[in-house]
Order: sequence, then structure tokens, then C-alpha cells
Amino acid sequence: LPLPAQETAAQPALPPAPPTPVPAPAAPPRRTGTRWFAIAGGLLALVVIGTAAFALLRGPSSGTSTQATSAAVQPLPASAGALDPAVADVIAKAAQQLDAGDTGGAMETLKPALEARPDDPNLLALRGIANLSNSGPDAAHADIDRALSLAPNNALVYFARGYVNQRTDRPDDAIADYSKAIELDATFARAYYQRSILMGYPKNDPASLRRDLDRTIELEPAYVPARMDRAWLLYHASQEAQALADLEQVFSTDASNSAAPRLRGLIYARQGKTDDARRDFAAAVAAAPDDGGIRRDEFDFLVRQRDFEKALADADKLVALNETDPESYTLRGFGQHARGRDEQAL
Repeated sequence: LPLPAQETAAQPALPPAPPTPVPAPAAPPRRTGTRWFAIAGGLLALVVIGTAAFALLRGPSSGTSTQATSAAVQPLPASAGALDPAVADVIAKAAQQLDAGDTGGAMETLKPALEARPDDPNLLALRGIANLSNSGPDAAHADIDRALSLAPNNALVYFARGYVNQRTDRPDDAIADYSKAIELDATFARAYYQRSILMGYPKNDPASLRRDLDRTIELEPAYVPARMDRAWLLYHASQEAQALADLEQVFSTDASNSAAPRLRGLIYARQGKTDDARRDFAAAVAAAPDDGGIRRDEFDFLVRQRDFEKALADADKLVALNETDPESYTLRGFGQHARGRDEQAL
């Protein structure tokens, strides 16, 4: 995980990395409950004394639930004012727990570390993020405000506040915080990514969205969520070749990703490569059988191919996934009518 090179008050800062997607027309569902804090690879390298920046190392990130969460924390020299290895390990473990949605576990991990170092702004920032789910936004902001009072130039703390603001429907404040984190550390890839989400929605600013996604990928080429978001953006701009290039990177990083074959199936369908499209839709369904968006895309494709029997299987699944959704019944009724089963359609 690339962490920010930044100025700190008394302690060096370590950043998390969140995430989630860009709205796309027609089918792409947002990752819900998804990972906001993807950790992979080495956490940090060297802290320079005083106001100098510290460099951070990273490893590959798949951006999916199958991503390896073991992070090789490199011990930092005490003479450089670095965190001792025990604190770095605590931060790595808490980040992994947050990544897995285990906010309670993260709180337990951070508790003894904060008892020993109550003024560590990085620990406070991580607890603030965990507190958003455990105790609510007031507790989250209390931790982050204290961290800011201790380290007003800490990019991770601004990132944490941006994340809390984003999750509590304060997009303008979140954008300002992510922008401040970027100002403090222009190499903080995940701050660009989180800001890109807001530039997509609610800002509807495709130019800024593309700018932030490009910068994220420049800094972290293997980050799957950014690659997928840019691929969707390119697909809807009818730039299929560029979208396919991003998807190839996703496949090479995370072969089990269900969103990549789904989007590639849509691209192949648009290009008239029906056999390839059919294969990709089938792969996407196999990888995520309960994803309604994938089922809907495959249904549309199969109907266009006049393969109504298989389309009906998708429609049946859509109804089973959400029995209160009128559109699912409409789709199934259409499929039944196409097969001459008007009584069932009615």
C-alpha cells in the first residue's frame, strides 16, 4: 500500500486506502459494503528527521475480497525518528481488520497501542475510521480532531476525516479533506481515488473524475478499483480499446474478479463478438452468481441473441434475489411471453 510521504507533528503518519466505484449507466453496481481500506505489500520505508518526507513502499493490490492482507512491515531505524516495529505492526494489523470490515477487531487492536501512545495521530486517525461504524460520527470526528490538533500537517489524518465526511453525506467537506491530503502529499494514491468517487457522484464532473483516476493509476498501476472505474468510464465514452487495456491489467492482477469479465462481455457484445461476450458473461455469473447487475446484463445479451430459455434462467434468479422488485417480474414476463408461455407471463 502506498502511504503518504508527509510532515508529522511528533509521529510519522501511515495511510489507509479505501475504496469503492464510480456509477456507470445500465449495469455497473457500486461495490456495497466493500472494502474501503485495501492493504497489500510493504507499508513504509524511511522517516526523515524533522520536516522531511518519508518514502513508502508498496506491494501489489488486487482491490478485491480475495486480496492478500499480509503486509511486510519494514522496521524503521530509531535514529531516524521512526515508529518502533511494534507500533508499525499494530497499524498494519488494524488496517487489515478495517479492510475486512472488522471494525470491532480494529478497535481491540488499537486499544493497547493508544493506551501506551495516546497522542499518536496515526493511531487516532485509524480509530476514528473504526469509530464511524462502532460509535458513530461524533466519536469518529473526536478522534480525528484530536489527531489534527497534534499533527496539523498529517495527510493520513485529513484522509481519515475525508472518509468520515464521505460516509456521512458531506461530499464537499470530503473533497476538501482529500484535496488537503493531496496537497500535503502529492503521491497519496488513495486520496486521489477516494476523491474520484465523489467527482463521479454527486459532482458529475467526468473531467475531474478522469484526472483523479489517471493519477491514481499512475501512482499505483495495479490498483484494481481504479482500473475498473476508468474502464467503465472509457466504455461509456465508446473508447473500447482503452477500456480493454485496463481490463487486461485487472485480469493479470485478480483473475477471480467478476466485474472485469462482465464489462468485457459488454464490450464484446457491442463489437459483435458474441461468442466471446457469451463466455465472459458466463464467467462473471460463475464468479458472482448473486450479483443482480451481472444477471441483468447477461439477460439483455441473451435476449438480443434470442436465447430466451437461458435468459429466463437469469430472470428467475433476479426474482429470487429481490422478490419485491417489479422490474424483475417484468423481465421474466417478457421472457415467458417470448417463449409462448403467455399464461405464466400474465
